[in-house]
Amino acid sequence: MIFLLLGGTVLAYPFPRDPPPSGTSRDSLVARASVAVQKGEWEGGADLSEEVLAGNSGDLDAHYYGAICRREIGKRTSLILREIQWDKARKHFSAILSKDSSYRDILYQYALFREYDEELEDALEAARLQVVRHPEQVESQLGLYRIGRHYIAVTDPPGALQWLRSRQDSHSQFLCAELLRRHGQFRQAETILLRLQEMTEIPPQVTCLSLARLYASLGKDGEGLAQATYWNGVDNVASPLGEALIVGDLVSIINDDELERYGALQSEAEKIGFFRAFWESRDPAPALPINARLIEHFRRYAKAEREYEYFGPRTLATNPDPTLLGRLPKSFFLNQEFNDMGLIFLRHGAPDGMLVSSSSLDDNVSWRYNGGPGLPSRIFLFARHLRAANDWRLTSIPTDPQMQGKVALWDSRYGVDPLRWPQVATELEAERTSSVSTALRSEHHTWDADTKEMTVPHAIDAFRAENGKTLLDISYAVTPEEFIEAAEDTARTVGLEVGISFISLKGGKSRHELDTLRLPVNGGTHGSFISLFRRTVVPESLRVAMHVRPAGGKVIGTWSEFINVPAFQGTAFSLSGLQLLLPSTVPSSIEIDGVRIIQSPFRAYHRTAKLYSYLQIYNLVKDAGGKTKYSAIYDLIPRDPLRPEESIRMGEVTRELTEDTRADFLPVDLRTVPPGKYLLRVTVTDRKRVETLTRDREIDILP
Repeated sequence: MIFLLLGGTVLAYPFPRDPPPSGTSRDSLVARASVAVQKGEWEGGADLSEEVLAGNSGDLDAHYYGAICRREIGKRTSLILREIQWDKARKHFSAILSKDSSYRDILYQYALFREYDEELEDALEAARLQVVRHPEQVESQLGLYRIGRHYIAVTDPPGALQWLRSRQDSHSQFLCAELLRRHGQFRQAETILLRLQEMTEIPPQVTCLSLARLYASLGKDGEGLAQATYWNGVDNVASPLGEALIVGDLVSIINDDELERYGALQSEAEKIGFFRAFWESRDPAPALPINARLIEHFRRYAKAEREYEYFGPRTLATNPDPTLLGRLPKSFFLNQEFNDMGLIFLRHGAPDGMLVSSSSLDDNVSWRYNGGPGLPSRIFLFARHLRAANDWRLTSIPTDPQMQGKVALWDSRYGVDPLRWPQVATELEAERTSSVSTALRSEHHTWDADTKEMTVPHAIDAFRAENGKTLLDISYAVTPEEFIEAAEDTARTVGLEVGISFISLKGGKSRHELDTLRLPVNGGTHGSFISLFRRTVVPESLRVAMHVRPAGGKVIGTWSEFINVPAFQGTAFSLSGLQLLLPSTVPSSIEIDGVRIIQSPFRAYHRTAKLYSYLQIYNLVKDAGGKTKYSAIYDLIPRDPLRPEESIRMGEVTRELTEDTRADFLPVDLRTVPPGKYLLRVTVTDRKRVETLTRDREIDILP
């Protein structure tokens, strides 16, 4: 079971949805009130509690549920109505605390009440006493740390530091360290945190997470220590509380599938393996010793603490676009620390552009991400409805007319009059809603501002290998001009680090390789350098990732693909991947049918380019005379749905053989093909068994 903060209360995930018990007996009414609280049905729970108390004014269970419901109703209503509800909540809390202050988690529930009322020192003390009396309660332990974050986030630092130092408990010492860390007093914070690591009252995951954020804030010199400290915390998860703390650090970037998968795990080893796979799947350069995405997460988190924290109520009254709520992932609602702006930042980094506007009711901010390799450009709209503190919410349309005009500079559809062009307005709103939903289900890494990203064209082609394995040809290309500035003026060559990783998606071992190449850079270097990794793997689901970077330069290129490695075992008719080849005279080139070629990683080619296709055919059936026969048809099929042209026939061959395996090699003449986006499709038919298979490859033809 996973314990996470939801709606101010720590609940188990997935959320219980059992039907409420029926009946009007005392036990039935209390049970129904309990279910109402779990579902957030505060008014119904309050009514059920009052019904029980009408028959027994001293019923502690009824007071307990009544206190929670009145507290939550008051949190979500206007100021005048809030005092009415909270006065009722105080009476319920007093009725319990005067009789039994160790009842359930009543001190923690009271702490939440005091937190809502901005009496944070009282809230911390009540939560601390709850943990002292019931250290086994994971919910209360997590709540204590969350209230502590709230306190140091909104309290004047000198005053908060003085109050915390006046207290002797370990949690107050931890909050001192957190306050110092957040204000750049790293050495003092580290000293306290290292001392706390020796205390059994503080879970190691608490100090490890704080130290990891601290070390990541130190720059390059702290990255290795940040990563090692984090994994020390993960590898020593040995309690539900430690587990919940690590999961809690991920709620801002986890997706629903991962959350569900994690909830099904039982053993500590499985959960530790999940955390490892979680970060490995996000690492843009897994062959490097430092997981850049993990470090970037710590750095984003530190900035989010400074700019995007929000611990206040998230009411419907201050939501500029309630229609979005039903389209957002479950993981979105687990966040209790940051506003929506913070969630987008934690997932996608700083925006490339920003617009700001204000009206009498709302403040609006728009973010634009320019996109990049594999990423579309995106626009996110935020509104601070009724100017509610730092409560920035996502919205599908601007709530300030001024912002509508400004954001039209990015996307002209925002300037369209919805009355004159309702279809355009409807489509835009649907697109924006979908964009928000997608953004909260995804996330990506960004490098620091000083690092230039370069594109690395690549292709992965699979062929049959011996012993039931599969051969992967992984071709890639780099353009020296993109990193030529990394070389000294007198250098004749520059070192190029190339790393490649094969990561099993089934929890198997990962394989990482690093190599350094020397590339010539003198004499007006131009064109692309093409190279190849050739590796034999077991058929399975893999993530293949590569990074390329020049030695000493702030330039890097990365790519990552998830592939299902095909199996070529058995006697079934099958085809390899469809590989494209370029003529070449470099020493690494190979000869096929008298033509020296290299594997091509590109998708785009000029019409004048000389190009060849290569395909292996396996397990052709022999007839009684020992003969096999196949035909292969090569077509270019337009990929643009607006182009109704028919396929262009590029070649057709029929061959009769004595062997059951054949490599089909064919020149592809593009000179007469109109520019555009195409699918190169090879259709192969085994004439003896009358079975047909196809292989496709995307190809863009340039003028």
